[in-house]
Amino acid sequence: MGKTVPSVSRVYADVNSKLGPSWYEYDNLQVQWGTQDHYEIVRKVGRGKYSEVFEGVNIVTEDKCIIKVLKPVKKKKIKREIKILQNLAGGPNIIALLDVVRDPASKIPSLITEYVHNVEFKVLYPRFTDLDVRYYMLELLKALDYCHSKGIMHRDVKVSEVDPITSPREPPFTIPYASPHPSDLSEAALVGPGKVWCRPNTDNHVEEREEERVLLRLT
Repeated sequence: MGKTVPSVSRVYADVNSKLGPSWYEYDNLQVQWGTQDHYEIVRKVGRGKYSEVFEGVNIVTEDKCIIKVLKPVKKKKIKREIKILQNLAGGPNIIALLDVVRDPASKIPSLITEYVHNVEFKVLYPRFTDLDVRYYMLELLKALDYCHSKGIMHRDVKVSEVDPITSPREPPFTIPYASPHPSDLSEAALVGPGKVWCRPNTDNHVEEREEERVLLRLT
């Protein structure tokens, strides 16, 4: 059999190499912990493999927020998620990471993000018109393109991970992402609309990746 030639993305293939180690390395991230007492939980709104998600309130500003309480995982997984959210801050349709806090006793960390009111996608989707679907797809692709331009490669985008809110044309999205490491970028290949696949290799950053989420807000 002939030698396999790796596919390389036509865009953003070397973005992390250009930005440098300080951009993509998360192991040495110094987390600036906020004050947990500034936030109170109102109600549970969801859960995942690695977290419990709550609606909350900042008692200092009285603003609503989302509190993502992380389950016990390796510290570097927490740093990776924080680093990615920080790197994506301010992008189109990217929800804001407001704070990172930690319980003084248990050391359990929580991510504080902006609040977005949503409804079950199975309820809202049947009401979508053709123009609605086109609009949402365009906005989703804008967010994906921004993520890719910052070295964050997405592996899987599917309907069950699109979480719309009640206001017309303003849904947030959750999408899996891969570790921001140059080896991911150098061997990335576009394999379908809105989807980028990273070839596995022997790099530990790639081997140890697990599905995580970036919450996107469409405005």
